Amino acid sequence: MHSTDTIDYAIVVSGEIWMELDDGAEVHLKQGDVVIHNGTKHAWRARSPEPCVMAFCMILIERRCQTPVYQSLRPALYSQS
Repeated sequence: MHSTDTIDYAIVVSGEIWMELDDGAEVHLKQGDVVIHNGTKHAWRARSPEPCVMAFCMILIERRCQTPVYQSLRPALYSQS
C-alpha cells in the first residue's frame, strides 16, 4: 500500500483492475471508471490475464494535518456501469 502527497485522478482506459483500500475493501474497476484519491492509502491489483491501461493526473498538495480523519478519507469513484 502507498499514499502520496497528491490528489490523484485515475482513469481506466482499457481492461480491468482492483483497487484495495487500507481497510481491506476492494473495488473492481473497468474501462471508463474514474477514481479520485486525496492522499488515501491504496494499492492496485491486476488479477485479469489481460492488460489494464490507466491514465493518471497527479496534483501536488501540501498536507496540513496528519489527523486520522484526513487519512481516512475514501476515494471518490465514478463508474459508467
